[in-house]
Amino acid sequence: MKRALVVFVGQTELKKLWLLKRGYRHCFAIIEGQAGWAIYNPLSHYTEIETYPSLEEDEIEQFYQGLGYTVVRTRVHQVPKLRAPLCPYTCVEAVKRALGVQARTVVTPWQLHKFLENSHKIDIKTLTV
Repeated sequence: MKRALVVFVGQTELKKLWLLKRGYRHCFAIIEGQAGWAIYNPLSHYTEIETYPSLEEDEIEQFYQGLGYTVVRTRVHQVPKLRAPLCPYTCVEAVKRALGVQARTVVTPWQLHKFLENSHKIDIKTLTV
């Protein structure tokens, strides 16, 4: 499975997002590829895609943490080839699909953060059993 980082951001230019939990108003993914890492940042007006061909996972994580963002290490999961649940297009939904997460009740960046943290704990338990 490919490694991934999910970055959670508190700053946003969209005023309506002030309702979301402070520090968790936007999210984006950084996904490992054959030639390095790719940033997948779904914004409201376009999707930003950039690459980090020569950086290591720790360097990327430390960079974003240095900006005050929360970073969660995870993996891209294989999912059954079934239609994903219909949901509004948000940064959370875009990141969930990029990671292969089909969790209908996860709709805010904070919920995604908690979901990924809980999934990581399950992965560790599975690996150690």
